[in-house]
Amino acid sequence: MKLKLSANLFISAVLITVAAVIVSAQVTIKEQNVRAHMNFLASDAMQGRGSGTMFERLAGEYLASQMQQFGIEPAGDKDASGKMSYIQTVNIATNSFVEAPKITSSNLSFTHGKEMLVLRMTSEKISGRLQKMKVGGTPRDGAIVFVKAANAEEAAALGRSLGSLFGSGAAAVIIEETARWRSRWESAAASPVNFRTISGSENKPRSAIFILDKKSMAEMENLAGDSEIEISGKLGKPEIRKTWNAVGMIKGCDAKLSSEVILLSAHMDHVGVRENAPGEDKIFNGAD
Repeated sequence: MKLKLSANLFISAVLITVAAVIVSAQVTIKEQNVRAHMNFLASDAMQGRGSGTMFERLAGEYLASQMQQFGIEPAGDKDASGKMSYIQTVNIATNSFVEAPKITSSNLSFTHGKEMLVLRMTSEKISGRLQKMKVGGTPRDGAIVFVKAANAEEAAALGRSLGSLFGSGAAAVIIEETARWRSRWESAAASPVNFRTISGSENKPRSAIFILDKKSMAEMENLAGDSEIEISGKLGKPEIRKTWNAVGMIKGCDAKLSSEVILLSAHMDHVGVRENAPGEDKIFNGAD
């Protein structure tokens, strides 16, 4: 079995927290108690607890049973009888592009898998004015930000700051390929371009990151500032699937704090089974 840094560390933390809150302080949590939980949850029988699989659901039910035996109140969805349960069900929509996204401007056109790679794209169409920016700069609201790192130190700083650029208003960020991405270019080009959302949620993710090869970076660098940029791709019908969580709560005992609660949950899923994994063992059990 493949032993990876895993969700079970979080799961074990939840189980220990539950026991510590409910059981007398004189009772010691023994290694064998925690190991028993981990041995089950990370066993081959659980098939790696792949997200969206029934093995993830089983892990949730197992955690729910542990919370129930300690008297933790359920904080999940209502069951068929209308009573609160420990299980929370979430519908996840996988949105896939059925046509390779493109970046276009005047006489330039870059296609995913050829001149560029899509790292993240969450809508069919993005348009805005080009903003050439140095690492550490501030993007204009709605800008298509083009940023080129001058050295390895700037490249590392850029990687750490990508998320904050969208919080500052960038509509998309275009960066240059690295040796690491060049070595993975073919496999990344062959992978589907998709993104996930919580079905029915009004909070849509906003981020779009693209990697250009060196030749295309030079061509875009020659574009005039404020050039109109359009990024587009065709989305297919979303694929909806379920994922699960186990949630319990402990209410405050003090009269003044009774409206406050401690929520207990866990990162319980893992990557499941990967048939293309090297070697005979295809199960990613998720334990350390």
